[in-house]
Amino acid sequence: MKSESVPVGGYIRSWCTRCREMRDHVVALVEDDRPRRVTCQTCKGTHLYRPNPPRSRSTASAGVSRPGSQVAEWEDLIAMADLEKVKPYAMKHAFSAGDVVNHKVFGIGIVVQEVDDQKVQISFQDGVRLLVCSHRRS
Repeated sequence: MKSESVPVGGYIRSWCTRCREMRDHVVALVEDDRPRRVTCQTCKGTHLYRPNPPRSRSTASAGVSRPGSQVAEWEDLIAMADLEKVKPYAMKHAFSAGDVVNHKVFGIGIVVQEVDDQKVQISFQDGVRLLVCSHRRS
């Protein structure tokens, strides 16, 4: 569906700044025959129309691998992981590299790196995320 032809009250796909996903939106404001403001059908948030997801600053500037290769890396990690030892993710738990976690939003992930005493990088199917965990005692 072309964005130029969508009237106020029409439906359009847009990046939702609250949901952080491409979602269906209702056009709330049109300027110069183009959607200007939209309302998300999921979270009901109103924001500027964004036809594409934002580019990650870290991927754009650091030359980090594309999301498709992150999925391939995740699949390799999950194939080697012991899925019988899945731990539920909670900020109060401590995790170390190699742990398999189940996050209620992101799903199954593998801890790939301990960043510091209170943060770990976890590889999920949709990419690597930096999450908080409890303080580890030496």
